[in-house]
Formats: sequence, structure tokens, C-alpha cells
Amino acid sequence: MPTAPHEPRPSVDPWRALLRAVIPAMIALIFACAPAARAVFAADAPAADASSEETRKRIDELEKKIDALTKQLADARATLACGDIPTLIAAISEPLTPQRFLINLTLAPRLTLLRIPVDPAEAKATLCR
Repeated sequence: MPTAPHEPRPSVDPWRALLRAVIPAMIALIFACAPAARAVFAADAPAADASSEETRKRIDELEKKIDALTKQLADARATLACGDIPTLIAAISEPLTPQRFLINLTLAPRLTLLRIPVDPAEAKATLCR
């Protein structure tokens, strides 16, 4: 039984098809989240009728929080170069060659017992002696 020749399918750009499907969903999500976002940012922002004194206090509080976070980040980055941390980073990030496997095997007991405090300042003080 002869079959009819296949008609060529119209070429469809897969990216265009994906965008046609995703963009309406993204727009719907943005409109759905907008009221909640407004409420969150409005609750965090000083009231429109607040005095400049209150606004200044709020800015000072935020600047103190930023300074504290900046110090924590600096401590965390410094800790990455201390103690057995570089060894641990190398053990998990380098390609697993036969040589690396054997090195990791010999390092396993020491690295298993490695404890890193959650607080960056405490971790720096403990590991960077």
C-alpha cells in the first residue's frame, strides 16, 4: 500500500515557541506578586509623613546593619584561606583523578573532623591562628 508523501512540517523556532509559552506566565506572575511586593516594601520604608529625624534614624540603623554584614563577609572570605579550608576546597573542587582520589582518601579522616563555626568572626578566630 503506497503511502502519501510526507508534507514538510512548518519550521518552528523552539526559542520562539518557548517564549510564547513563558512570557504570558511571567507577566501573570508579576501582576500577581505586585501587591505583596508593595506591601513588603511599604512596611519596610518610613511612612510618608514621618519626620526627617525618624528617616535619619532608620538610615543609620540600615547603615549599621550593612557595616556588620560587610565585616562578616570580610571575615568569611579571610577564613577561606585559613587552616584546612583550602585543603577541603581543593578536595571537592579539583577533578577527581586517580591521584586526587588517593589524596582525598588520605585526607578523609582529618577533613571529616573539621568543624567550621557558623559565625564568621568565630570561624576566623578559631581557624586563622
